[in-house]
Amino acid sequence: MNRFFLLAGAVAVYVLAAWTVAPGFYDGFAPQQPYNWVCAPVHISGNLPPSSGHLVIKVINGVSDANSAFTDDGQVVIGFLPGAFDVTGKTSITVDIKPVSP
Repeated sequence: MNRFFLLAGAVAVYVLAAWTVAPGFYDGFAPQQPYNWVCAPVHISGNLPPSSGHLVIKVINGVSDANSAFTDDGQVVIGFLPGAFDVTGKTSITVDIKPVSP
């Protein structure tokens, strides 16, 4: 019976400790890239402007194809499901991502 309580206590301590620490894999396995600001705060030095992105989505049998648009710096990723756009009379759809100053 003592062993059971010891094991239950160890499990409880482990669960509490694991619960308080965020898993590291949510941010990826590589070091984080610095954020590229459109209008950088004063205390940020060495800021690079954010990248833009471009995508051409094919229209197949009257339905826009599934695809993803992203910027070269990885700050924006947008996924589109099949049929996400009104493609009446179109053979392709162009998606442009451009940083805009607020």
